[in-house]
Amino acid sequence: MVTPTNGQVFAPGDTVTATVSIAPALKASSVALAAYGLGEVGGSNYDGSTYQASVTIPMGTAGPLQLVPVVSENGGDPILGLTTTVDIRPKTPPLNLTLSQADDVLTSIGATDRIFVTGNYPGNITSDLTSSASGTTYKSSNTGVVTVDAEGNATAVGFGTAAITVSNMGVMVFETFTVEDPAHPLAPQDVTANVGTSDAGFRVDRTTGFFDQTVQWTNKLAVPVVGPLYFVATGLPAGVTLIGAGKTQNITPTGSPYFTLQLPDGITLQPGASITQVLKFLNPSLTRIAYTSKIFRTLATP
Repeated sequence: MVTPTNGQVFAPGDTVTATVSIAPALKASSVALAAYGLGEVGGSNYDGSTYQASVTIPMGTAGPLQLVPVVSENGGDPILGLTTTVDIRPKTPPLNLTLSQADDVLTSIGATDRIFVTGNYPGNITSDLTSSASGTTYKSSNTGVVTVDAEGNATAVGFGTAAITVSNMGVMVFETFTVEDPAHPLAPQDVTANVGTSDAGFRVDRTTGFFDQTVQWTNKLAVPVVGPLYFVATGLPAGVTLIGAGKTQNITPTGSPYFTLQLPDGITLQPGASITQVLKFLNPSLTRIAYTSKIFRTLATP
């Protein structure tokens, strides 16, 4: 095939005109072009050495498109030429991207999975944007846990958590990966540096007698923080009780009060997302309330 060339980029709605060269020894009685997934179209302008064939890319098409010349000689069996693969990429960014699953769990090192991506466009048009030929890229936040290739094939290389950023024309979505054997949970992971904490001052609830404090936790990263997440108050003065809190068993110092953070989607805290909770303290001795806020990720009992 003279034109187009491998890797040449077209968009849905474009007409691809192929020019095919035929070896002089071959006297074709029919000429055509097969566009895999779209069918076969007849050729034209055959002059004994070249011909043309055109195919229009339907809306919603994206990814690699294989073009194969098809000729026959004296009505014989079809003769297939070399395959040329062009890339089909939409001209405009998608409204958003959706994944076949947003959160993935791999239970062993070496386990693999594929990320499948759909682009959503105006007019209820959807396109499979999984292939890099559609302009989609993949990037792991932690290559020591999960690696990903250009086609969205993810491989677990270590235990822990990671997020894969999937991007197409500036539109992003995340697939999180947890590499962990539920029968042998990972040790609690301190993610305090990734989650900003802001709090208001204490006020006395005249009805209950509790000292109330509104606290907000916000993901500071450009990728999701994977849960389950727990707030742990360390260094709380003796005689001050955090109402409704559990006591840590595997997070030091043990016996520290903790709460499970209620994540918006139940699994992750997305970039820039926040959680707000009112903490209630019992403080009969009117001790100055002070503590250090810690955030941990663990599948085991905190």
